[in-house]
Amino acid sequence: MRTKPVSESGLFTPRLLLGCALVCMSALLAALSFAAKPAEGTVTPSSSAPVTWMGTAIGAPPAAGGEADCEEGANCDTFKLTISGSPEEWTGKQVNVRIQWLSPTSDYDLSIRKGAPDGPIVASSGAGATTAEEVALNPSSVSVGTGDFFVRAIYFAATEADQYNGVAEVKTSAPGPIPATQASGVAPRYQNHTPPAAGAATLGIDAAEPSIGVNWKSEGILPGTGDDVNGGRAMYIALLQTLRITFDDSCPSSPNALWENKSFVTTAAQTFDPILFTDNSRRTGPDGQILQIGTGRTLVSQLEFPAGFAATASAYTENDGETYVPSTGAGPGSGIDHQTIGGGGPFHAPLINPAYPNAIYYCGQLPAATCALSTDGGTTYGAARPVDPNGECGGLHGHIKVGPDGTAYLPNKGCGTGQGVIVSEDNGVTWDVREVPGSTSGGSDAAVGIGRGDLLPGKGRVYLGMADGDTKATVSMSDDRGLTWSQPVDVGAVFGINNVAFPAVVAGDDDRAAFAFYGTPTTGGLQDPKFQGVWHLYVAHTYDGGKTWHTVDATPNDPMQRGCIWLGGGANICRNMLDFMGADVDKRGRMLVGYNDGCAGAECSQAPEGATGNSYTALAAIARQTGGKGLFAAHDSLFPDAPTTPGAPLVNALRNGNSVKLSWSQSNTGGSPVTQYKILRGTAKGAQTLLATVPGSESRFEDATANDPAATYFYKVTATNAAGESCDNNEVAARFVGNSRSGLGYTIYTDPTGAADGAGQAGNPDLDFQTLSIVEPTDGPHAGKIVFNLKVMGGPTVNNRMWRIIWDSPNAVDNTQKPPKNVGSFYVGATKDAAGALTYEYGTVETGVVGLVLGVPRTRRAGGADAGSFTSQGLITIVVSPDKIGSPQKGDLLGNFAVRTFAADSEEVRTTAATDQANNATANDLTANAATYAVVGPAFSQLLNISTRASVQPGDNALIGGFIVSEGASKRVLIRGLGPSLAERNVPGTLQDPTLELNGPGGVITSNNNWKDSQQAEIAGTGIPPTNDAESAIVQTLGPGAYTAVLRGAGDASGVGLVEIYDLNLGTSSKLVNLSSRGLVQTGDNVMIGGLIVGPSGVGSTRVLLRAIGPSLGQSGVGGPLQDPTLELYDGNGAVMTANDNWKEAQEAEIAATTIAPADDRESAILSSLAPGNYTAIVRGKNDSIGVALVEAYNVQ
Repeated sequence: MRTKPVSESGLFTPRLLLGCALVCMSALLAALSFAAKPAEGTVTPSSSAPVTWMGTAIGAPPAAGGEADCEEGANCDTFKLTISGSPEEWTGKQVNVRIQWLSPTSDYDLSIRKGAPDGPIVASSGAGATTAEEVALNPSSVSVGTGDFFVRAIYFAATEADQYNGVAEVKTSAPGPIPATQASGVAPRYQNHTPPAAGAATLGIDAAEPSIGVNWKSEGILPGTGDDVNGGRAMYIALLQTLRITFDDSCPSSPNALWENKSFVTTAAQTFDPILFTDNSRRTGPDGQILQIGTGRTLVSQLEFPAGFAATASAYTENDGETYVPSTGAGPGSGIDHQTIGGGGPFHAPLINPAYPNAIYYCGQLPAATCALSTDGGTTYGAARPVDPNGECGGLHGHIKVGPDGTAYLPNKGCGTGQGVIVSEDNGVTWDVREVPGSTSGGSDAAVGIGRGDLLPGKGRVYLGMADGDTKATVSMSDDRGLTWSQPVDVGAVFGINNVAFPAVVAGDDDRAAFAFYGTPTTGGLQDPKFQGVWHLYVAHTYDGGKTWHTVDATPNDPMQRGCIWLGGGANICRNMLDFMGADVDKRGRMLVGYNDGCAGAECSQAPEGATGNSYTALAAIARQTGGKGLFAAHDSLFPDAPTTPGAPLVNALRNGNSVKLSWSQSNTGGSPVTQYKILRGTAKGAQTLLATVPGSESRFEDATANDPAATYFYKVTATNAAGESCDNNEVAARFVGNSRSGLGYTIYTDPTGAADGAGQAGNPDLDFQTLSIVEPTDGPHAGKIVFNLKVMGGPTVNNRMWRIIWDSPNAVDNTQKPPKNVGSFYVGATKDAAGALTYEYGTVETGVVGLVLGVPRTRRAGGADAGSFTSQGLITIVVSPDKIGSPQKGDLLGNFAVRTFAADSEEVRTTAATDQANNATANDLTANAATYAVVGPAFSQLLNISTRASVQPGDNALIGGFIVSEGASKRVLIRGLGPSLAERNVPGTLQDPTLELNGPGGVITSNNNWKDSQQAEIAGTGIPPTNDAESAIVQTLGPGAYTAVLRGAGDASGVGLVEIYDLNLGTSSKLVNLSSRGLVQTGDNVMIGGLIVGPSGVGSTRVLLRAIGPSLGQSGVGGPLQDPTLELYDGNGAVMTANDNWKEAQEAEIAATTIAPADDRESAILSSLAPGNYTAIVRGKNDSIGVALVEAYNVQ
């Protein structure tokens, strides 16, 4: 069932996992007096005797909220287990940890954390209806290792009358997963599709744990396209919406997708574990052809309580949602959690005369897993039968599928200490557990795919995809219905994947299968609230029965989750995607992955490396295969091996202030490297013109000319490879929603006046929320603080009022609890009490589980805000310093904002009690106004320009200007080479015809002699073109890296010249962090003069290190270096600020601390904090000596 984080939830519906109640717990007792007896023990690689202990807690009150409710000695019990030795010594061995008790009516859960009682979870188990919980620890794994582990027994529904005992013992392990052999040839390629941007009929913004099915019988149904090979319509269910998606392949590498809401009335009423299955059953005919025996029927269902005793909210459609037929949805005695409906094959012999040609099963759990068979296509079901009466596996299972011979396969993530399938070969009457040797149990459901039986007649090859120990994307194959299995292989090893979630597997021909999963190379516990994983969707394909695999990143440069993924129940903020995703194959063999984007919005996708936080969304998304071989060889002609044009990049845009930052994901390169991207822009839909061209290595661009707040800018990005240019059907809009530095700030929400979000807005204008904006002022009384501006319809007139702004953050720690506890959400708010006093506050929000199904979020006030006000026009302003809300840094994300207003003064902030509210209402608008805020941080000035004047000589004594563009977005620069115009400033001996050459990491990028010869309009458009036609200039957009501009005289002429580099994109995430120029230092007017511009005005100072380098140039092969340079720094008025001869004479410690001190003691350096303005650095030779020198400026803020 649905679990929402606190900022979405009031009377929410957290998953009722009586058998797996591992609820959010990120700050447990930091200093425990452990209750287990004994309290600790040690195992070594050579241990032969088990380590044992006994529980001593009383089991009261029950830990109904799972580990979050733990009170040591009362309802939780912790044992410290030390695993000694090195990881290498544990190769081929594992540590089995088990807690056991007498009665299956008692219910314990098991959790193991590494390093500390509140460390990352490395293993857990919560089966229910058993007498033991058991996990295996693999110390040779990088995500487990050796050291101290804290084994916690959670008394979910147990007492000391049935006390547990624990045991940890060393066991020999079967060979674990090995890296998959990489396939050769053309790899599969994908395009990603999301619903249209938010509007009145917003689709798919709350799409956690989706299911997807494809109706082969509806192929080619899109009117007017002539497309009869699109494979069929897709049906996608998540929470309250059932969506229909029709693909238009008129541009094969970049299909369009039409999204429609086709929800059944009862499944759209309330949501508890939605599930969908489309019957596209197939088998192999006598001549090997694909026989479709599926009806195209799609079943949709919402779990109701109790599933086994009342009809679920279920129905089926045979016309893709145009009409539905209600069904009972579950058999008598079915479980009431984690439901799955599935099929895919016929009934197993000897079933006679069923009312429907194919087997459909309903399975659920709580406490034990059961399955019920339908013989009439899901209209009704027989009695549910236990699938695991001996309790070998946990009750939580994956999605059931049926093979071409009628064998049913129910995958399970925890059978003993491994994973496997529970198999029925008699239409669900009896079941058999078949575990994969060498597998390790995990927290995500395993997934099964079954081939059509073309190579294994009457069987079909079985592929089981697993999140092995939550750390490896592992797959194993069976040709005998799971009785034996192949060596498990790790298909994520090629990407260095170290944490995995949500496997989904589909097979076509027996030797073809695809395995989708979420993965990240980040090590550590994926459920740790401080986990810094950046997650992508990966898909692995095999075309030779699992011998080799192609693994591809289906969402490059576009994370679909940041931070942790929570695999237990409850209201953890990292559970935004819930428990699984789905996949299916269309009629032509394309793999379709139905997932949800937990990092939707440009704020999240463009966040810098190391940023904390997430958008915590669940935006509907489909990754559809558009290249490479499909899963049916019969249709390979549709997917040529030769390269094709690329797919259109998936583009998002972030507009905050006077620029638009674009980023894109190129998941379909066409099988050939992309050589360039074209950025097109317009101020009306479909009216774009070329704005810029960037190399194929780029994936970001900043448009600093998008500075008209009255205009909405529309962008397209096309990709080009050797086969041609992509389609341009990827238009994205960037509307102006404010500026984090000025005015009311950047608008997070806009809510229509009088919107029917709650009861009574019309009579309560002070509770009718309109907009939420955030500003981070650079000056004034709130400089350096975060200011929340909440606009309501009218000012405060009535007492007993609350206004609350809530958001999710991994840094939300409630320090009022002892010990402090990570609760996942912050809030700021205003309150008008019964006496009419207005106060402003900040704090945290925690959601408790009450009565197992009711989530009640409560605020816990931490203190008063730094400032607050409420105007008669309805503007509420609340000011807090960053340290009060987790100390977010530049680029960190405040995610999943919610606004709620209440006609009450209470700690409860349930949505059902709110008068007006907004919860991620526009989170699928990927261009603006997503419910996420990216912190811009304190404003510092930076280097905007450096110009160096020196004598230009032939050969090695040309004037060379170097600069470095830092990591981040590409930067647009203007480089000028001046000479003749210097005479107007009374500089003698000027260079009369300068030439300019720009070099990058790969060699010469471009060159120019006279600036009007090329780029004249673009250069003039900067507003600072050269004033003499003989001078040179270049405008270029450059990615992060080091560059040099070389100024020479045409025909090897000599004279005084000036090379300048201007930053034309001040607001980009990248900066000019180093600017340097090399030239010949002579005497008098021919010394080297470096000019600096620091800006913009109105912001704080920036630290700059200036260096004058001479002697050490000789070590780089430069002839005639200046042997003793001196350095002087002047302000904009020409006054000397400071000077230096040898750098160690002053500021030695400070300069050394920058790690870029000069290499020779005779060289000069000055470290200074420079306010916005103009500065000059002059390099001379001591005692009028001459030679080649380098003047450098480093931004070391």
